[in-house]
Amino acid sequence: MAQRQYRKTSRVPPPRPAPPAPDDALPEAIRDSLMTDAAFRVLTMDGLGWIDPYTGQVLATPFGHEQEAVSYFTRQQPWTSLRPKPLGELLALRWLHYLRANLEFVEALRIFKDDCWLNPYTGEWETTVPLFEGRMVGETVDAMARTLATCPEAQTGRMLEKYRIDQLVAKGPPQAIPAIPATPPVARPVVGKPPLRPVTTTIVRPGGAGQSRPSKARTDFVNIKTQCLKMFAKPPRLDGYQIVVHCEPRAAIVRSFYDFLSLDRNRLLIAAGEFIGDGPGAALGAASALRTMRRLAGSRPELTDFVAALNDQVRLDLVPGCAVQLFAAVINIPFSTLTCLSMGSHPALLANPGRAVAVQTLHTDGHALGTSHGQAFRDTLRPISIQLQPGDLFLYASDGVAQGFDRNDLADGHRAVFGSCVANLGKPVPAMVAEVIAGAKEGWGARLPDDLLVTAVRVKG
Repeated sequence: MAQRQYRKTSRVPPPRPAPPAPDDALPEAIRDSLMTDAAFRVLTMDGLGWIDPYTGQVLATPFGHEQEAVSYFTRQQPWTSLRPKPLGELLALRWLHYLRANLEFVEALRIFKDDCWLNPYTGEWETTVPLFEGRMVGETVDAMARTLATCPEAQTGRMLEKYRIDQLVAKGPPQAIPAIPATPPVARPVVGKPPLRPVTTTIVRPGGAGQSRPSKARTDFVNIKTQCLKMFAKPPRLDGYQIVVHCEPRAAIVRSFYDFLSLDRNRLLIAAGEFIGDGPGAALGAASALRTMRRLAGSRPELTDFVAALNDQVRLDLVPGCAVQLFAAVINIPFSTLTCLSMGSHPALLANPGRAVAVQTLHTDGHALGTSHGQAFRDTLRPISIQLQPGDLFLYASDGVAQGFDRNDLADGHRAVFGSCVANLGKPVPAMVAEVIAGAKEGWGARLPDDLLVTAVRVKG
């Protein structure tokens, strides 16, 4: 009898854990902060991680941080016991994560001479980045991160040219800079922040001994390029239209991008743009713009509303000195109309031998994304609409294509691109695009310094 009773009680299942709190349990103030507060939108330098503003921890978000941040906050609720860190401290953490992952592989970040560190973004010799017994340790990296977080030039990610850095190293720091005595670092525990791992890399001088060589297995931004290319959509099949895209990135940082989005059942958005800015802070600018466009597409059917909302969202994630040039066109399928907006971008081409004006450009005055916001940005938007006719060709080409035709004058380069299109109007669209790309590559030669992007749409008939 006792044995039966034991078996019966042993079958009682353990209590189930409480289900996670629903998303609507997130306070409205936290939701608003995630959308508008820069401190709640700090990403790692490669754009693949989001930094929790309460703890400073990194949450992996390779496909966008907004929804992941909402889920994380709903589960953890850090605001119940912590206060958000200041934006300046979060930016320092952002650089700290970057330095820990890349300091070993970026030689320009490891140049010391006469107890001074060379800031490769400004060319200034800093005395606030100390060495200890001739080595870089955690305190050294921490000081680097604080210095770079407050350096405007560093936010663009554009370092000085190598020849300029070599000149600065040969000249050395000014004699007037006093050296800071090397005192042992004091361990200081920080709540929510992992301890700094000592960096044992020795002082590196260009051409000197002890210089480490970058590992080919850890090429900068190789994962970023892979993720960006996966995000690019194939041209849709649309009755009555032929759509062809050629996108050829020049390097690991993809600047040019495009997308095709349904604003509603009758309207197709064709977007093509270029990211303006350099360095790790701008590495995922194109991917960020693509993610934001796809999130907004279903809720903003009007082109002006869509672009204004896109600008306000993208602007929050841009580092200083960066912007997004965008050309957006909406095809209204039942009415066969094309509505265009250009934001800081060059004109697109509309060509048709059957029209009274066979060749014309499509261009509107508008600010590039990220250069203004709110009503000030919306006031610059002046969309234009045209009635499409059978045989119309709409084409957008990136600056990299235009510069292949004329490196000295970008406007003349775009006119040359349009001339190449007109000369090949009688060919199928894929062949015409191939001729344009071939002309750009011939102008550039063996080295391709910029992305090549061509988007073409022809109205059948």
